Amino acid sequence: MKTDKKMVLLSILLGLITTFAVYKYIDQIVSENDEAKFTKVWVATADIPAKTKITAEMVEKKGIKDDLIAKGAYTESDVVVGKYAIDNIAQGEQLIRDRVGNLEKSYFSYNIPKNQRAVTLEVDSVAGVADLIRPGDYVDLITYFGAKDPYNDVAKDMLQNVIVLAVDKDFTIGKEPIVAEGSEGNRRITVAVNVWDAEKIVFAQDYGKVHLVLRNPDDKDIQETNGITRTDITNR
Repeated sequence: MKTDKKMVLLSILLGLITTFAVYKYIDQIVSENDEAKFTKVWVATADIPAKTKITAEMVEKKGIKDDLIAKGAYTESDVVVGKYAIDNIAQGEQLIRDRVGNLEKSYFSYNIPKNQRAVTLEVDSVAGVADLIRPGDYVDLITYFGAKDPYNDVAKDMLQNVIVLAVDKDFTIGKEPIVAEGSEGNRRITVAVNVWDAEKIVFAQDYGKVHLVLRNPDDKDIQETNGITRTDITNR
């Protein structure tokens, strides 16, 4: 009987010790979580395919323990809406700089305005305004057909106020113009136009010579012209 009493007391004592140990463990975990620092980072709310432009519906800010934040993660103060997913991003994944960015710097096609096409003209130093044209400038395109067809001796302002996207392979706006070596150096000027004007440029390059006319960036006026022939200048 005494033995049974001792066993009961021992069981109760062990139970109390176990309960106390569990309580201390839980209290320690709670304390660690209370003391842990959390930072809000951007995470994906849905799967985002590569090369997709990120919208507000695709992401959210979520508090993550600092020791669990991925290297290079975008925090709440960063702007991610409007950037592009460079790789596939899974739902719940943190957005990091190696996988989210501005594709305009890597892919020229992302610099083409919506509903426009990029078409390139090869011009010499004279037709290209002495190599002074830069990305972001606006130009008119005048085609002289008499250069290749003496029976069609006319020059006509074909397009006006056309934006220049690139000069050769440089599409960075704001850089100094890169001058070609020598007067014979040709440049490749890429402009943005609609698909119908792209057809005009292709035709004009094959059947005439296209000159670029640099515009003041504040001048947006479009002027109608009838073109000009040799007779209009010489009166004979």
